Amino acid sequence: MSPALPADALPFAPFQGWIRTQVAIHGAEELALRAGVDESLIRRWLAGRYRHRGREQVIHRIPIDTADTVLTRVDDGETLTTLYPDLEPPRRGKGGGKPVGKYRLLSDDQVRAIHRIHIDAGVSIRELARQLHTRFGYSGEKSMANCLSAAFDSLGLDARDRVDAVRLTCTVHGRATREHRDQAWTRAGRVRRGEILDRPMCAAVRVQHPRKGQPCGNRALADSEFCWGHDPRYDELRRTILDDARQRLHGTSA
Repeated sequence: MSPALPADALPFAPFQGWIRTQVAIHGAEELALRAGVDESLIRRWLAGRYRHRGREQVIHRIPIDTADTVLTRVDDGETLTTLYPDLEPPRRGKGGGKPVGKYRLLSDDQVRAIHRIHIDAGVSIRELARQLHTRFGYSGEKSMANCLSAAFDSLGLDARDRVDAVRLTCTVHGRATREHRDQAWTRAGRVRRGEILDRPMCAAVRVQHPRKGQPCGNRALADSEFCWGHDPRYDELRRTILDDARQRLHGTSA
């Protein structure tokens, strides 16, 4: 009788042989992208050893979940059963779970088609499950939503980013996000609501450092092309205010 598959790990040698074959075909970088892992991990498997706390360690076993996930994502026809033909599947008792993808009601092509709708049309997994669970024979929305999440992961398909999905659902025009605020759009809205007046920029330039020679940056007065700080009509008033401030601070005036 063939030995039973270990509960949580497999002998590393068959998996390493498969990794070497795949690297020879695709290269380490391409294989890492297809498997959804870091290239350094591919090279560690290729060598069959790694360094831990300054000491070199030999890899003897590979976790079942890791091997199954990598084989599924690369999808070259190899499975755990073909890679380890002399090992029996574990006997699954109560709470043992199901083999990945074996009892799924959706085919891989159907999962990929649903994933395209999820990404291209911006439909959430929950909404897809609500619309499709009866059609595909699932007992409820939650059951199909969980299946879709697991299927996307097993096939290496990325779900929409949660923050991007919320932003897409909750924004109207997308021009006033926290990271990329459209200043012209924001100002036009404030003018439209009557919060500010729509006046041109001051025509003067700064004469003091650190922004000497640059445009003033303030809005012009309603009856002038200059702001209050540069309008020649208020030169005397500005000097009076400045002299008063110096007098209070230093007891002197210009």
